[in-house]
Amino acid sequence: MTVSGELSTLENRGEYGPSMLHDNLMSGTPEEVISKLRLYGNLGVDRFTCYASLGLGMKEQKRSLELFINEVMPELAED
Repeated sequence: MTVSGELSTLENRGEYGPSMLHDNLMSGTPEEVISKLRLYGNLGVDRFTCYASLGLGMKEQKRSLELFINEVMPELAED
């Protein structure tokens, strides 16, 4: 099966809808990301890999990483 064939099995599945992506992907304002990460922290997750390059230009990647470092990480360091 090709990659596109494998991906086609995910089409039109409710669990991959816009609301699920919004709720579970680490995107949004720093406050939204902090809130989402705290939900995972409450479940015992204590590591997060930041992958800020998905579809973003270099300028946007840098800004995203700066926001994560300067606004998100300090809030979670206290938890």
